[in-house]
Amino acid sequence: MISHPTPPLDLIEEMKQIRKIDLHRHLEGSLLPEAILTLAKKHHITLPANSIDELRPLVQVTEQDQTLLDFIKKFDVLALLFKNKKIIQDITCQVIQEAYEDHIYYLELRFAPTYMSGYWQLNYHDIIEGVLEGQELSKKDFPNILTRFIIIVNREAPLKTAKEMLRLGLTYRKNDIVGLDLAGDEQNYPPEIFQEVFQEAAQSNFFITIHAGEARGAEAVQTAVEKCRAVRIGHGVRIAGNSQIETLIRDKKIYLEVCPTSNVQTGAVRSWEKHPILHFLEEKIPLTINTDDPGVSGITLSHEYALLSDFYKIPVKTLQSLCLSSVQAAFLPEQEKEKLKKLFAE
Repeated sequence: MISHPTPPLDLIEEMKQIRKIDLHRHLEGSLLPEAILTLAKKHHITLPANSIDELRPLVQVTEQDQTLLDFIKKFDVLALLFKNKKIIQDITCQVIQEAYEDHIYYLELRFAPTYMSGYWQLNYHDIIEGVLEGQELSKKDFPNILTRFIIIVNREAPLKTAKEMLRLGLTYRKNDIVGLDLAGDEQNYPPEIFQEVFQEAAQSNFFITIHAGEARGAEAVQTAVEKCRAVRIGHGVRIAGNSQIETLIRDKKIYLEVCPTSNVQTGAVRSWEKHPILHFLEEKIPLTINTDDPGVSGITLSHEYALLSDFYKIPVKTLQSLCLSSVQAAFLPEQEKEKLKKLFAE
């Protein structure tokens, strides 16, 4: 059983005051059990649990969960939520609110229409429009947080579906859909299967991030960069110690989207002690710190910063510099990046 270090609450509160950016957060895995139960009741959705205590182990990682499959299993229940456009609006608003309350100033939310449509057979356009309408509603109450979206290509879906996801993303790019991601069963579906789709995305000036080096080794990261034109890598922790791929990532300024708690919970790294975060910093590997699925993991981005400070003894100044790294890595035009840099320099 993996023991999860818990940073002091006062340190988490201290880190909450730091202006932050989250570039790797899945919309579907962001809700805490309390919010899930509230939304299910509001929208008359029957869950396999009627209380927080019953629901928590079904949607959130516990000490008994040890593998990536255990982690993924939580999404079986979460799939019940995506019933119609209205609840997707509410979910998006809730997720943006929680990020705002955690002092996140720029948020990139990624979501998989193929997954969200699965249980209720919802139309892809209704899903995307529900997300975008939720974003628009959130602007009234949370104007200080800037949000953009990334469409996920599910690895297990047919290639024609991947092409459809790209078409949808490009259709809605004027509405803050900024990029394309590849996620799912990395072990059995390597990135080169989808290189045609991602090369087309790159030619269309669509930003590309790919989950790689989470379940497979460093070679998957190399493929994602060289064949699929990724400019960021989701996780990428398995490149640690491979000097050739580390050099590739460093020279091309490919940012890793590191999610510390998730990396341990999914088994991407064996233990907290073996997480390569300090190695990456020492080797000047471009990286950002993110949450992945904060609801499933039971964390916030402030928790992750506190963890890095308390467990790995990373100085606060270094953490603040990583925020600036996240600005540089953001899927934004240079003009908007400059505005964010000024905000974070205040």
